[in-house]
Amino acid sequence: MNRAAKGRSLSMALAACVVEHFRVEFESLPQAKRWIPMKISFLVLLLAAISFAKDTVEVQVVATHSVTHEARDARAITERGLMGAHALGRQVESANLDAVINGEHVLLACDDDKGCEAPALGTYQAELKRRGHLRLAFTVPVTHKQVARWYKIAGSW
Repeated sequence: MNRAAKGRSLSMALAACVVEHFRVEFESLPQAKRWIPMKISFLVLLLAAISFAKDTVEVQVVATHSVTHEARDARAITERGLMGAHALGRQVESANLDAVINGEHVLLACDDDKGCEAPALGTYQAELKRRGHLRLAFTVPVTHKQVARWYKIAGSW
């Protein structure tokens, strides 16, 4: 069972205990005040249903490759709308990564609208957010700025 499933099962067990507690209290209240515990139990169930644990993986960056691609940020979309679909757009320099995740050699392609900086070689924690995508947080080497960028698993190397 992964962390997300454990987190969901624990939160649902906690919610069931809270609901049972409020059910016992609910039956002992007079008819006029029974709506208050119902609202509280609804909120507890709602919070338990939408909360979940994040899946994290260890990513070992072994190489970076500098690539350029067409800009996809809000400015680029606006310029393309004003100048037409066939107008030349801005190019953004980005970095793709050769990484090792769970013993597998993986090519991580930058999938962030802002472009991706090249992280220093090393091991980082990343969150699996969507199928085939992960969010890698790292510190930029010279400025020591903490950034988090989206990468798409693009194959192996």
